[in-house]
This record gives sequence, structure tokens and C-alpha cells, in this order.
Amino acid sequence: MKQDQGKATYGIYIDRRQAFIFTSGLLAGRYEPVCVTVENPAEAPRSNKADRDQVHLQNEKNEQLRKFCRLIIEHLEHPHKVLIFGPSMSKFELQKEIAETKRFRHIEETLKKSEVMTKEQAARFVREYFGL
Repeated sequence: MKQDQGKATYGIYIDRRQAFIFTSGLLAGRYEPVCVTVENPAEAPRSNKADRDQVHLQNEKNEQLRKFCRLIIEHLEHPHKVLIFGPSMSKFELQKEIAETKRFRHIEETLKKSEVMTKEQAARFVREYFGL
């Protein structure tokens, strides 16, 4: 697989609890994917108040998801291609956050639906997708 000078290829598995970020390319120093795990600090906001409005709770969940996606984006350095995959709807929010990040407007991104995966299964998925 040919890499652009100084660019990296990323495969990001995301579900509502965690994300596995696989990097391949010159920044990783090798073409075998290197993995970073990012945990969602607030998987689902909890409420002790019985009278809490459902809309307010959904807004909290949406904001927590945006924060989680921004944590993931912090790990992306000089991306060239990004594969985003996973079982949950979180991949769409991550795609949206990447698109809204000015420094990433030039990247190629692909979105794929997948089943729930372990880190090892996700690594295999990335290797097969990118032909590594």
C-alpha cells in the first residue's frame, strides 16, 4: 500500500463505550496497524431526578457523544485516509465531527457498518480493508 509522505492511514472502530484507533503509515513507523484505545468517559449520563425531562437527557447524551468524538479526533495526526466502522450510530457523529474539523477537510473517509468487535477483530478488519 503506497503512503503519501508524512501522511497516515487510520481505521477507527467506535461503539458507544470505546473506540480503537489504528494507525498505519509513516507516522506509525511501520505499516502494521498500531492501536490506541479511547474510553468514553460518560457512556450514558445518569440521572437521579425522577422528573428529569427526556429531551434534556437526550441532549446530555448527544453532548457526551460529541465530547467522546473530539477525544478520538485528538489522536489523529496528518490523516490521509480514515475508515470509520462499528455497530452503533456513534460512527455517524464521529464522521460529522471530522467533517467539521477544518484541518481534516482534505482527507478521504469511508464509513462501514460492522458487528461488535474485540480489538483483535477490529485490527484484522482494518488490515483486510487497507490490504496490509
